[in-house]
Amino acid sequence: MTAPLLIDRFCGEGGAAAGYVRVGLRVWGVDNNPKLEARYLESGAERFICADANTWEPDEEPAAEHWSPPCKDWTDLAAQSGGDGTGWMLPHAIQRARASGRPYVVENVSNSRTRKVMGAALTGGLVMLCGSMFGLAVVADRWRLLKRHRLFLTSMFMWQPTDMCGGHDKIGVYGTGGGGQMTRGYKADLAQARAVMQMPWASRDGVSQAIPPAYSAFLGEHLMAELGALAGGAR
Repeated sequence: MTAPLLIDRFCGEGGAAAGYVRVGLRVWGVDNNPKLEARYLESGAERFICADANTWEPDEEPAAEHWSPPCKDWTDLAAQSGGDGTGWMLPHAIQRARASGRPYVVENVSNSRTRKVMGAALTGGLVMLCGSMFGLAVVADRWRLLKRHRLFLTSMFMWQPTDMCGGHDKIGVYGTGGGGQMTRGYKADLAQARAVMQMPWASRDGVSQAIPPAYSAFLGEHLMAELGALAGGAR
């Protein structure tokens, strides 16, 4: 029996793909940067397509879709940075995902602004995930849990795991360059970032942009259950 196909839009270097592959999905990634292909395929994904993830259509009917549109315009720092003009892609992704009629996941940063736009489109579940929920940790100056909050709009309901950030030393994965104590907390260097994100193949930029495979494996288990339920109902 052929495994269900998931389309991974705005796929980056394959953090999401690795988790979906882990739970038994076939994964095709779509991104407009051809330089990402080699690293992306190290995630275990089946195929990389260099195309506009907003509009590309597959030549095989997928079972599900994951959308991770750019988040810079949705961050809390967007007012200072000026953004990059990609803010329209999040509501577009939500619209496309819902219109497909397939199970889906749409991901972005977690804050009041994204909760407002993603919550307004709510027809399934809205869940915030963090590395601390999955025990993602690394020894830096001392043992530290990954603090990385991301918001997911999904076609299925699920319980949100308990956030364990409070009361623990934390590490963040962001930016470029080295790590250590920063004004925003403790920043991982590349080796620490690869380890705590479980992405040993990723570049500095790639791991900073990614979601950890642990998140998509959690979501993928729910997708697989939903696909199984849909298949059962179709018989």
